[in-house]
Amino acid sequence: MLVEIIIVILVLGYFIKDQFEFAQVTHLRYLFLPIGGLLVFLTTINHLKDLPLAIILGLIAIAIGKFQTSSFEVRYKYLHTNLVYQADGVDYPITKKELFSKGGANYLYGWLVIAFFQISISMIKHGLNMSDLPSELLAEIFKDLFVIFRITDSGSGWWVWELYSISSISYLICLIRSSPLLAQHILKKDPLN
Repeated sequence: MLVEIIIVILVLGYFIKDQFEFAQVTHLRYLFLPIGGLLVFLTTINHLKDLPLAIILGLIAIAIGKFQTSSFEVRYKYLHTNLVYQADGVDYPITKKELFSKGGANYLYGWLVIAFFQISISMIKHGLNMSDLPSELLAEIFKDLFVIFRITDSGSGWWVWELYSISSISYLICLIRSSPLLAQHILKKDPLN
């Protein structure tokens, strides 16, 4: 248990640091995973008795997604490629323009609230106890840091997918409305990308 707690602290520290650094904007993270998550949610919720909880969680997820955008930053960076062009006998490197973003503090706070709801409901529905908390938290952090863990996650309940997908879609819609650079990139209106 002590080793698990140490791993959680180290990975959580990395995750927190990651929210304050610029990372490349990808369609996978911003568009395809949230839509895929929504489809998983819609196909896994199958009891009418879960509908009131689903509605409440959906409203919470929308609010969190909107809140998370308030510390969002975006900027273009020029990245070097392995290509060069030659003029007057001199090689000049060719760069490519890529969009980078960072979530900031409010993204992190929103993520913590989502993780709290996901883990709490999982603990209640699956009968988990407090000793399972470090491993559940670690799993959630890994799913957000490394996309492959989110894609291959088949054991999560519908509430996990609902909170993840609806908050992410809400986040994306708010970002598209408030950030022309992100909107151009995601909607592919920018001829340079």
